Amino acid sequence: MINDIANEYIRDILHREEEYEVVLITWPPGSRSRKHNHGNSCGLTRVLEGKIYEERDGKRSQHEKGSVIVETPDTIHVVGNDSAQEARSLHFYTPKLDMKFYD
Repeated sequence: MINDIANEYIRDILHREEEYEVVLITWPPGSRSRKHNHGNSCGLTRVLEGKIYEERDGKRSQHEKGSVIVETPDTIHVVGNDSAQEARSLHFYTPKLDMKFYD
């Protein structure tokens, strides 16, 4: 397991191979990602605990426990937690993730 701390959220890489990657993200209250894409990867994100939001294409959506977010190579978004409770999400990407960040 690899632990990366970036922008106040915690990424735990549970498994990584060339074909796929599985990541657990812990979102403390007020944390958010930088604007990013997922390179050539497609992905599924499942909210395990709490609530997270996603900003994509000028729209903001809320995702609660049990929700699934679909990401394609053309997805550019920001994900975060604006609630008072910690949130957790499980991410599956294929092939393994190669993110690009935007300012």
